Amino acid sequence: HVRRISNANLEIIREGGSLEKRFPIHIGSAADPKLDAEIRNQGEDPGSFALVVAADQISIRGLSPAGTLNGVYELLEQLGVRWYMPGELGTVIQQMSTVEAQLQTTIQTPAFPARQLQGVRTPDWERRVRLGGPYFPASHGIPGFGHRESERLFEAHPEYFSWIDDQRRPRQLCISNPAVLEIATSATKAFFRSHPETQTMGIGANDGRGFCECDDCQALDGGDYDPFGHYPSMTDRYVWFFNRVLDGIQDEFPRKRLGFYAYSVYNRPPIKVKPDPRLVPAVALITLCRLHGMLNPVCPEKSYEEWIIREWGKLVPEVYYRGYWFNLADPGLPFFMMERIRREIPLGQELGIAGWRVEAPYEWAASVPSRYIAAKLM
Repeated sequence: HVRRISNANLEIIREGGSLEKRFPIHIGSAADPKLDAEIRNQGEDPGSFALVVAADQISIRGLSPAGTLNGVYELLEQLGVRWYMPGELGTVIQQMSTVEAQLQTTIQTPAFPARQLQGVRTPDWERRVRLGGPYFPASHGIPGFGHRESERLFEAHPEYFSWIDDQRRPRQLCISNPAVLEIATSATKAFFRSHPETQTMGIGANDGRGFCECDDCQALDGGDYDPFGHYPSMTDRYVWFFNRVLDGIQDEFPRKRLGFYAYSVYNRPPIKVKPDPRLVPAVALITLCRLHGMLNPVCPEKSYEEWIIREWGKLVPEVYYRGYWFNLADPGLPFFMMERIRREIPLGQELGIAGWRVEAPYEWAASVPSRYIAAKLM
């Protein structure tokens, strides 16, 4: 980038090489390790960094390689470089004959540990606008009941699956059945044995409807009702089930966690079942307004979304946001969300959202401004 700014070629000098008559830029482990303590005074996030521009040298050091890169991108942005969208069309590089950096000590830590746009598939651009951090693992589906397993199990044990209109259907599970809990617990243990480095496993109902209507499953519900979706809330039954899975792995994996979508008929907080603190919901309110931001006074749906996030935050230590930053019904049509995003992300920090994993498909024509603003605010 410096070469493109000014045609200057920066040499790479290995440790021990002569720096005489040179202006050094110390990057990463080449920078003074004492900077780590100054960074940690502001936060422990691995994406944090210190950028120090002195009269005789520049130092860029992060708490991780990703943090060091963030410091590099901060300096380049100060020099006028912008990456508004992936590729050359979205890259802006100002030309100058002399590259001048301001004297400074700048320490930054991300506002949110997790900053992910799901679906854009542009790793260079995502890195340069400082997206990154942990990728929230919540998913659709109960472990042990993948597509192939469900086909086989439905044939042998239809009682494991939903009772709807006086017959068993394979769309969802009958989670009140003890055998379903036993299979899910065993599969969860197997997952963590195979992935010892993973702290959180995704779990959840299958996408779509078809939930069990048997007496035992309905008895697990909290008697709550979704006024916008116009259906009974089934959050209690699923929180009950996830709690039991955590109980079942407690002896072997007492610190592992389960991540799930607060979504569809189970987006509202539970009424009678207290979530285990190792449960991590990601609010994904697919049926609500996508145009307005939370706090917008004309949109009661977004006030409702804010209420759901606040209430989940009272029940568990961490809540993630798994929303939709595009018009789900018409992907690709012009749909501008700057107003929504400028309200939503600062409010997310106030609400204590732990991180973002927002669906944003590989479509850029009308999405450049809102995605760029979102990345900067996160």
